[in-house]
Amino acid sequence: MSDTGGRAKYPQFDNLTADEFAALLRIAKLSAEDKAIATQAIVWRMPLIEIGVETHMDRSTVSRRLQRVIVPELERMQRRLTAAI
Repeated sequence: MSDTGGRAKYPQFDNLTADEFAALLRIAKLSAEDKAIATQAIVWRMPLIEIGVETHMDRSTVSRRLQRVIVPELERMQRRLTAAI
C-alpha cells in the first residue's frame, strides 16, 4: 500500500472487475465493517480520513486495519480464486 494524498493505493486489485471484487468481498472472512472499509478505500478510493469519519475511527486505525487485516485477507482470497481457475 502506498498512501498518496490520504488515499491508499492497491495496484494488486486494479485488474479486477467490479463483479470480481464483489465476489472477493463475499467470500473473504471479514466483518461487515471491514468490508465497508475495503469498498471505500479500494473501490471508491476515499481518503482514509473520510473513511475514519464515516466509521467513527481514527485515520491511523483505518490504515492499520487495511494493512494488517483487510488487504492480507483479500489477497489470500484472490490467490485462492486464481488457483481454482
